[in-house]
Amino acid sequence: MKNGNRWTAEEVAILAAHNGQPREAVIALARAGYKRSVSSVATKMQKLRNCGQIEQTHQSRAYGVLSAKVEAALERRGAMTRDELCKLTGQERHLVVAVLKRLRDTGRVHISEWRRHAPGQREYPRPVYAAGPGVDAERPPKVGRKEANRRYRKIRGGVHSVFDFGRAIARRAREESKGASRV
Repeated sequence: MKNGNRWTAEEVAILAAHNGQPREAVIALARAGYKRSVSSVATKMQKLRNCGQIEQTHQSRAYGVLSAKVEAALERRGAMTRDELCKLTGQERHLVVAVLKRLRDTGRVHISEWRRHAPGQREYPRPVYAAGPGVDAERPPKVGRKEANRRYRKIRGGVHSVFDFGRAIARRAREESKGASRV
């Protein structure tokens, strides 16, 4: 089997014939005697599309439509988190994340700030994206162990085990019995 890192002209011609269908292209390459993985074929197809050697497919145009929607939403409504963009565009999270990564790599979007709290979700820093070029805001430092423990105790209310729960019930019973004996 022919193998190597360099792509031959024959391989590129096979990719152009199967544009947008990496699995079919891998099968055609295997029949021609080449051994390539699906991920390497998909990556090479994207590179060939970017430099204009093969034409854009419907799937790659769909990515362009989503990136235009995300950019327009950020320009119209201002800075938003990934989850807010997912709700606004009606797209799945992994698609919006991929679009934001590319937009950020090309300098069309930047991180304006970090928000730590999102209702109903775990508390960690979430990037807030804004349209246009700019310097990314610095990620906030991690929460220290003491602060994390304090927050945990606040949420749990001091009950950490079955024994603590039993002690709380006994304490409440004693308080009720004291109140009853005074009457």
